[in-house]
Amino acid sequence: EFVAHSSKVTCLKLSQKNPHLLATGGQDMKVNLWSLDSANCQMVMSGHESPLQSLSFHKSGTKLGGGCKKGVFKIWDLQNAKLTHTFSNHKSTLNCIEFHDFGDFVATGSADQQIKLWDLKRKGSIMTYKGHSSAVTCISFSPDGRWMASGDDDGVVKIWNMATHKQLCQFDDHKQSINCIKFHPIELLMITSSADCSMKIWDMDEKKLLASIKIDDSEGPIRLAMFDADGSKLFSLTTKHLRIHGWEPTHCFATVDINHQNTNHAILSNNQMVNYSQIFSYNLLLKIIALLVVSQKIFK
Repeated sequence: EFVAHSSKVTCLKLSQKNPHLLATGGQDMKVNLWSLDSANCQMVMSGHESPLQSLSFHKSGTKLGGGCKKGVFKIWDLQNAKLTHTFSNHKSTLNCIEFHDFGDFVATGSADQQIKLWDLKRKGSIMTYKGHSSAVTCISFSPDGRWMASGDDDGVVKIWNMATHKQLCQFDDHKQSINCIKFHPIELLMITSSADCSMKIWDMDEKKLLASIKIDDSEGPIRLAMFDADGSKLFSLTTKHLRIHGWEPTHCFATVDINHQNTNHAILSNNQMVNYSQIFSYNLLLKIIALLVVSQKIFK
């Protein structure tokens, strides 16, 4: 465990490029960059005028985006340790940020019920996606960049065509807020997790529900669901347990107790290179980050 901020920790994100790099956002309106090898703070990024709400690394690991409760979105160049962009077109809390894998594009979702697409070579948003009737809670791009999926506070998931910027379809099967959306790395599949304690696997070719997995309500919401790197396994994460599932057919073949006291949020890094998974948790009432390392040998 280590103290990450001078006040409450509000969000955190792991770098996909460098799994030893962690960004944290706080009530103190700062973004801190940490080396997990030493738990040392590598960089402090300031400039926001309200608490941080969302963070996202570019896949290259060279850019970091941060959104705050005032709806302001900032991007930092991590190589040169400088702020490069500030956007303030959202009217409410910026809940999610997602960099597109191709080109200098980034999408942001807000409590103002809108999604905005930004071209980092320009000054403003190039597209606004409307259609959600509640706060947008998460965004994910498909691996080929053709689709964008978005989820909202009502449990609605929308799929957008990135070429035409039109809505392709909508899924209404979840009953509460969408916490996470992830695409399969190879196949035309998508997984969603929700505050209704379920996660659902979608056939994106047929645009239909393929399978649903429910956990006990006492565990609280499924914070995160994701496929592993080759798509053969499925991870689900609550604040109490990490579970590893098979999905053809759906079954749980391993459960790991997190055992972090007073945890009310968590994120997962599935690091294939060094053969472990990292679970990071934070208490929104405290300023402490906790780390649990789990050997992937138990998943096999």
